[in-house]
Amino acid sequence: MHLSLEIDQAHRLQAGSSVVVEGLLSLSTGTFPPAVLAQLHTLKLLVQQQDTARMAKALQELQNSSIMSPDDDTAVVSLFQYWITDIPPMQRDWKTGQPTTQPS
Repeated sequence: MHLSLEIDQAHRLQAGSSVVVEGLLSLSTGTFPPAVLAQLHTLKLLVQQQDTARMAKALQELQNSSIMSPDDDTAVVSLFQYWITDIPPMQRDWKTGQPTTQPS
């Protein structure tokens, strides 16, 4: 049972990775509409400002706009949600010299 769960998680990770790669290719080739590029630029600025509250609101607006394909939308939102939940705590831990994970 445990092995099948790990295999299922690996398949989902692989599928998610391909969606992210496709989204990045769309971004790099300029196939996203200008409205999406503007929203992504706003999200980038909010990341730089570490404004997680406004970033969460902007992500919700991006999801509600339905300009991107569902796969691209999911990939972008997942990446920024990862940023909101995981990166700032790791940065704080790094600055204070604390480990990012607790020993088990």
